Amino acid sequence: MKKLKMMALVVLVVSCFAHPSFAIWWHYLPGEATDVGAGGTFTPDMQTSIIGPWFAGINGRIFSWDEDRWRWDVWNGWATSVAVSPWGVTWVVNSWGDVFESNGSGGWHFRTGDVLATDIGIGGDDTVWIIGNDGKVYVYLGGNEWEARPAPDASDPAVRIAVDDNGFPWVVTQAGLVFRWSGWYWSLMNGPEQNMRANDIAIDFHYSGSDVYVVGREKGHEGHVHRWSDSEGKWSQLSAEGYCDGVGRRISVSHSILILSKQGRQICRGYRE
Repeated sequence: MKKLKMMALVVLVVSCFAHPSFAIWWHYLPGEATDVGAGGTFTPDMQTSIIGPWFAGINGRIFSWDEDRWRWDVWNGWATSVAVSPWGVTWVVNSWGDVFESNGSGGWHFRTGDVLATDIGIGGDDTVWIIGNDGKVYVYLGGNEWEARPAPDASDPAVRIAVDDNGFPWVVTQAGLVFRWSGWYWSLMNGPEQNMRANDIAIDFHYSGSDVYVVGREKGHEGHVHRWSDSEGKWSQLSAEGYCDGVGRRISVSHSILILSKQGRQICRGYRE
């Protein structure tokens, strides 16, 4: 068992920091994943980090990326969903809905409360949120305590979650709608014509805030990465270059590095040019 590194990239989804005016250069990583995640350790100036990926494999095992050896190292435990904090702490959800937090020495703390989870996300302030199997969204209070928040739409359950630098969750619903929690209410974030539909969502943290990305699912944009612009109030598709076409189903982002899990469960990593 390897020791948990200060920075971790979890693979079950994709994430990355990039501006829509930049192309993303993609290449394949070995292995297959059901979900991906990314996180990192900020330096004291809050501008750089150490990067290392993680993912949950198609067999349910948990892996961390070794860049020097160009391979995935297997970890104890099982997972179907994974998230990594900006400081490198990994959280996972297994197929039974139990929640675990890495302990820094190869093991896991049991964090399941009164509700089981279907997905998990961690904010820039280390706030942890889950989607419960009852359709509600929960914030972690410590120990095994979770506090419920209302679902954005009772008739359209949330299925994917990510958390921004302020600790507020963004969710994707079963219908592909994107909602943001303000602390008091949910806002629909599907653009001026409300036509964006997403399969997954990821948030990148950097010294000046955070950026939100989704993998689109509507016709003509299926699997393509889009970035949200608060100033323009809309999503913009990122261009893709390289050996991987930048099309996927799961996404995670950390400090200009994106990780995608494609439809065939292949893993792609992208860099902002």
